[in-house]
Parts: sequence; structure tokens; C-alpha cells
Amino acid sequence: MCKYGSGTHKPLRMGMVGLHFGRYIIRDSVPNDGQGLIHVTRVCDLLPERLAQFPEIPGTARMDDLLEDPDLDVIGLFTGPVNRAKLIERCLEAGKDVMTTKPFELDAEEALRVLHKARDMGRVVHMNSPNARPQSDLQKLLDLLKEGVLGTPTLAVSTVWVYYGPTEPDGTWYDDQALCPIAPIFRLGIYPLNNLSQIFGPAQSVVAQSTRVETKRPTADNGAMSIVYESGAIATMAASFVVGGKDHYRNSITLCGTKGVAYLNVGPRPRVDRPAPQLVLSTEDRLEEFELSTGSGDYDWEFLYERVTGKVAQDVTTPEQIAQSIRIVDAMRRAEVSGKVEEV
Repeated sequence: MCKYGSGTHKPLRMGMVGLHFGRYIIRDSVPNDGQGLIHVTRVCDLLPERLAQFPEIPGTARMDDLLEDPDLDVIGLFTGPVNRAKLIERCLEAGKDVMTTKPFELDAEEALRVLHKARDMGRVVHMNSPNARPQSDLQKLLDLLKEGVLGTPTLAVSTVWVYYGPTEPDGTWYDDQALCPIAPIFRLGIYPLNNLSQIFGPAQSVVAQSTRVETKRPTADNGAMSIVYESGAIATMAASFVVGGKDHYRNSITLCGTKGVAYLNVGPRPRVDRPAPQLVLSTEDRLEEFELSTGSGDYDWEFLYERVTGKVAQDVTTPEQIAQSIRIVDAMRRAEVSGKVEEV
């Protein structure tokens, strides 16, 4: 797997598949990794007009062209979540490592299968949520729990929102309730949902509600759910595409334990020029704010580089932790339709 010596910084060459979303990764994420670790050298999409947005990068409509390219190290797979595990498997069998995005898959067992296959083949599959290693916001919460500062975690409240307005249907998976259940949670709330899975462990049941306020899509733009975990802890999540203001995409979590409470990104941003996550700890004898550098949902290009080049031997997040959130989403999908409590 290791192609580069430990003393070099030769960039990984990535082929990008799926430009409906992948175009934003090329423009906003990869160039900002700050270290020149990843270079997008080929792009792939079925629509010529999307390929035309990147005239400086060789493009193709055939994914196989990228898989057969011996000069590519990594495939950036930014297609929809349906059957993505099978596409990842094709990448692995072509000798490519993979960076992909949330939501990772709709089928937990398929996700487990392909992640175990990647591990057995000595290949890398990373995504932006759950991250292959916890980012500083989740890691700090896990550290506080390990130190016993919060006691036993018992309750969490999570919110995330943005204002998209009266969006029109476009024929993509965004318009299919089976593929995009409670859309604001599936598309935005998946970040704190994945974090809660790593905090609380296996879930037991889910109840959910959704509404359509402004959207013209057949899928929801407003939703909430509650999760009961096997430990007895309960988490409630609300997510929306119809909330205005300046505090979009905050991924807020109030984590309560038997000894105290941690507030992650709760309330308005204190300063517009400070987009980094904010965490406040409150116990009987402590009130402390922590500086954090990275947030869940960030693409960890540095760790991808370290894994692909062999500088780090394994991921921190396990395949089972990734699959657990997919099982919760499946229960949420069933609960949105049935209106009943659904087992995970």
C-alpha cells in the first residue's frame, strides 16, 4: 500500500467520481488542506456540463477509466449513498484507496462487508463522517467521559439547521423518501448522529417525526427523532432546512451526565471570525471553555495521506461504529413511515 518514502511529501493523485457534490470538494475542500497532500488529476461524471466546469482537469464519463489509471492513488467517490459499498468494492479491487462522504451507505451489512474487505486487503476507506479518527470536538467529549468528569452519560440534545427555502424537486435521491429519510437529519444531522453513536454505543429503538414546511420536494424539510440506547441513555435530535439566521451547520450537542454537562456549539457563535467548534464544560465545581481546532464532518486529508502512505497503520474508528449509525438511520426511515417506535 505504501508508495512513498516516509521522508517525502509527494501528493496523492486523486480521481474524483460524481461532480454533483464532488465539485464542491474540489473547489472548497481539497485546495484548502493547507499542505498540498492531495491533487485531483482526473474527474468523472455522466453529465458533460459538469465535466466542463473543470476544463483544466481531464474528464471522462466512464468510472473504469479512473480505475484503470495506474497513476491514480485514491478515488474520491461522491455519488449518492445507494449501493455505494459496491462502487467502493470496485475501487478496492482496482487497487485504489477511497475517500467518500456521508451518508456512507443505506445498508449496514453491506457497509460492514466492504469495510472489512478493505481492511483484509490492506486498503483505506475514509469518509467525512464518521471520521477515521475523531476530530477535536468529538475527541474532547470522549476524553471528558474517559476522565469521569461528566460521570455516566445519560442524555443528549442535538440540533442542526440551515435555510434552503422552497427547494424544487430535481429527480435526484434527495426526492426519494426511501433513500433520503427525514432529509434534514439524513443530510445534516448525520454528523452529530455519528458522534452520538460513538458516545453512547449501540442503540435500541427510534421514534421520529417529519414535516414539509416550504420544500416542494416530496421529502421532509423539518424533522426530529429520539433514540434510546442499550445503556438506557436517550438522545433527541432536531434538524431543519427552514431555519434562518447566521448559525447554520452548527452541529450542536448538549451532552448530559451524572456529574455535569458539556455544551458543544450551543447558542450563537460568539464571534463571526471564530468558526472553530466551541465546547463548554459545566460541573458543580468547574466552568471551563476549551479551544478546538477541527469539527466532525471535516475531510481529514492529512490522515488519509498518512494511512495511504503507510505512516499510520490503522484507523481509530471501527467498521462496527460506522455501521451502528446506519442501523439507526434504517430505524428512523421505518419510524418516519410508521409513526411508531422502531427497533434498531
